[in-house]
Amino acid sequence: MNQQTGDRPLHICVEGPDDYRFFANVVCPRLEQRYALVRLVRYAEWKRSKLTSFLRHAAKMGDVIYAADINDAPCVTAKKQAIHRELGNAIAGAAIVVVVREIEGWYLAGLDQRTAKEIGGAALGAGSTDDVSKEKFEALQPRRFDLKVDFMMEILARFALDAGRARNASFRYFCAKYSL
Repeated sequence: MNQQTGDRPLHICVEGPDDYRFFANVVCPRLEQRYALVRLVRYAEWKRSKLTSFLRHAAKMGDVIYAADINDAPCVTAKKQAIHRELGNAIAGAAIVVVVREIEGWYLAGLDQRTAKEIGGAALGAGSTDDVSKEKFEALQPRRFDLKVDFMMEILARFALDAGRARNASFRYFCAKYSL
């Protein structure tokens, strides 16, 4: 990725509210220094025709990042190919970022050991988060948080980029690719 983009905009397309919240708090602030505009959009409820039209237009104007969870795809390559086909080749495959397993893993990855203990237990800050699903995330959520979103916001307020890179391979790849 070009470090100096000048006056080009960046459009980041994410699936849902949890992805949006993560990118708005962790990713966008770090990329805003390099782009004239960073626009974050949620695409999950868009019709395919609207999404492909938007992506084609955005790609002509500037750079695009299209983020999606791997979910049940067998590998990152298969997920990228499926997205590429689904979108009718509206964007280059290189613009597609696959979150392994789900965005909740990226959230948990940003907890270092000290912060994890403060929030709710050493288990939150232990090991890789590559296999974290929504269900696993919710099972790890400390009881003091009534809502998942409150837990997520607490993590984002204390998010440690170095810990995130160390604990999640797809987040580490993303950070390297976009120089975060």
